[in-house]
Amino acid sequence: MLAEDYSNGSRDNLDEMPQIPRQGDRDPLAEAAHNEPDQEVEAQARHKRAASLSQRLEILREQAEAALVGERWNEAREAAEAWLDLEPEAEWATQIRAQARLMLAGPPVGRTSSGLVIATTENLSWLLSWPQPPAQVWSEKAGMEFCLVPAGEFPMGMSEEEAQRWHEEFGGELDWFLVSTPQHTVHVDSFYMGRTLVTNAQYARFLEVTSHRVPYLDPEDQPWAAPHNWDTSRKTPPVGLAEYPVVMVSWDDAVAYCRWAGLRLPTEAEWEKAAGWDATAGRKRYYPWGEDWDNRRCNCSERLAGRELPTLEDWEAWWDSWHALDPLTRTQDTTPVGTYSPAGDSPYGCVDMACNVWEWCTDWYQGYPGTSSQSDEFGETNRVVRGGSWGCPRLRARCASRSANVPDLRLNSRGFRCCLSPTSSL
Repeated sequence: MLAEDYSNGSRDNLDEMPQIPRQGDRDPLAEAAHNEPDQEVEAQARHKRAASLSQRLEILREQAEAALVGERWNEAREAAEAWLDLEPEAEWATQIRAQARLMLAGPPVGRTSSGLVIATTENLSWLLSWPQPPAQVWSEKAGMEFCLVPAGEFPMGMSEEEAQRWHEEFGGELDWFLVSTPQHTVHVDSFYMGRTLVTNAQYARFLEVTSHRVPYLDPEDQPWAAPHNWDTSRKTPPVGLAEYPVVMVSWDDAVAYCRWAGLRLPTEAEWEKAAGWDATAGRKRYYPWGEDWDNRRCNCSERLAGRELPTLEDWEAWWDSWHALDPLTRTQDTTPVGTYSPAGDSPYGCVDMACNVWEWCTDWYQGYPGTSSQSDEFGETNRVVRGGSWGCPRLRARCASRSANVPDLRLNSRGFRCCLSPTSSL
């Protein structure tokens, strides 16, 4: 419609006429077009600021972590605090700052030449209070490495269904398996478990400065003891066995050593957690290394037999043939500690927790709450032993397996490892 078509003076027609913008009126379309470049610039600026913040946080994170690893505590604290100024909810930064503050306020930390933190009477509780305690520490007196087992709950023992299944697969008496039932939740405080069994060399340090008896049994009465007997006058272990686990030690011998070294025997619950609880996966392993049996990962009877012994019948046949051999000429039964590491290690890095030698624990052998086992060994007559030994069938390599002996028993299949916690007197 042309402009003259609106000239009849009709108000309706005038309302339909296009409005010609007057000077000073707002033009929304033009204004939007004008603002588009400003919005794009602002978006680019925001992106640039975000990228700059991200870059700054990454730099601070790297600085804080490098200072933490290098134990430059002032630098670690400053970097973590600058990080938290920009990202207040950063959990890792909070932990680094807390660690740095602890280190700056605490006693000096000694280290071995290999870098392990040296645990002392003065610093052990403090070490365990760190947001991330050292994964390994060293005891100077014992000459021994320890692995951290953090505080927390774990399922101890096994279910009756599992016990029944093991019984059906292996044979023997059902109560051998029921003594480990029922499975129940146990809380264990943070502690350090000995990475290895106590060796002959470590035990010799104790005998050198005390009047304690040496591991020795009359070979006329106990011919199997001959390969493990110490020189009673020199207080030295058999030649070539320095790094083998000390054996033929009673529960009282083990306790005496621990008291001298400022250590203690583990509780049964501590032992089982250190052997098999996989906190990362949130489950307990059947064996220290995992769910599947593998006789290449531990020193058990199948190594000496040279074949698998999956049932009680298989194992008993081998056991009878083994004892028919001359103790002085048959294969050495124990193996040097750590022989099967790392393949056979527990989740926390402890070695030989399946077989090699049975390990004394501090507890009396008691039934678990609610157990259906009728074992006549329960009570305050026998002390718990864990882990199985070189002569045991595979069922004893399970982390939940338990047994017991009278405290004064000394055999070539009994040894021990120590643990370290604020309740042990370093």
